Amino acid sequence: MSLVPGERTNLFSPALMLLAALSALPEARRELRPNLDFWAWAALAGLLALSALQSRLPVPALCRVVAFWVPAVAGLCCAWTLLRAERAVTLFLVFCTALFAGLTGLHLVFGPSVLGLHSHALAGLLLLLSAGPVFLFLSGGGLRRAWTLPLLGAGYLACFLAGSRFVVLLPLVLIPLFAVRNRCSRRVTLLALGVSLVLCLVYFQIYPRERLQLYNNESIFYRLEGYPAAWELIRQNPLLGIGVRTPRAELLQSFQPLWGIVSAPAYLTVVRRNITFDNQLLSLLVETGVPATLLYLGLLARLLLRYRRNIRAGRVPPAVEGALTFVLSASLIHFLICDGLYFPQTNWFFHVMLGLAAGRLGSSAQAKES
Repeated sequence: MSLVPGERTNLFSPALMLLAALSALPEARRELRPNLDFWAWAALAGLLALSALQSRLPVPALCRVVAFWVPAVAGLCCAWTLLRAERAVTLFLVFCTALFAGLTGLHLVFGPSVLGLHSHALAGLLLLLSAGPVFLFLSGGGLRRAWTLPLLGAGYLACFLAGSRFVVLLPLVLIPLFAVRNRCSRRVTLLALGVSLVLCLVYFQIYPRERLQLYNNESIFYRLEGYPAAWELIRQNPLLGIGVRTPRAELLQSFQPLWGIVSAPAYLTVVRRNITFDNQLLSLLVETGVPATLLYLGLLARLLLRYRRNIRAGRVPPAVEGALTFVLSASLIHFLICDGLYFPQTNWFFHVMLGLAAGRLGSSAQAKES
């Protein structure tokens, strides 16, 4: 259903999310201490709207601001309202498991292009939905682990066949992180790293174009040159940016690549074909401005600090904490190589998980009875 004729932005899903948020807002405001978060998110909306209105394409930019801001706020409101009781959290994570299985099954049976999802979008969704099977694996006995572990492996295989280099390399980053936090023994860490290395070798043998080479690899040089290119654009529009997903090629006509691995004309050709930087942080800084980006990052940091306090206070069950830590860590890393928050569904689930982590789960008997 097209809500704005001629506009490609996905606005139907954010419209449903907004309705859910409005129904949940009265209860969710109890989490806003003391309304500081409410006004901070409202200020973020104002900055994003100003950024869109001053851009060269105000209507498309404003639509894309809606598709970014609404899922984030709606996800937090619904998590704070509906996911306070431990039973509700369990049901939600079981639901995520069903979605994970359905999405994985579709891609394994009908092929990696069945839903038209780019490998980045598929990986982002499966990473967030994996909170369900990870929770069941950590909270169950041998029988439950016997089917959740193959399910997670099937999701990994779906991303593997879709050509997601990120998911293939992700264990090499996450396994050491979890080992440092004493979440797994040295033997398990070495075994998991060994299996991951073998899978990486198999992947790059099947997909030689995905090998990590500095030259003649668009994915590599586009991301490396994205940092100096982003700085060039930030210097031109530091306060309000250029507008979300506004074309950048005209503003980079005088840009000279820093690393010397691609010529300026070749880089601009890739820029014209790719609307964003494939890096959520750089995209926000360039497109919404430095103040809006810093405000949003500050809100994320505040939520993560609340999550840490919840863990220290013992308000998060161990299995839930393991699942949330896994998906939030993986998603934050994923956002460094893709613009995942510009997909409303990925944005929604990320902020639902973040709201669940930063909420007051199990803080009172009333929450358990609701």
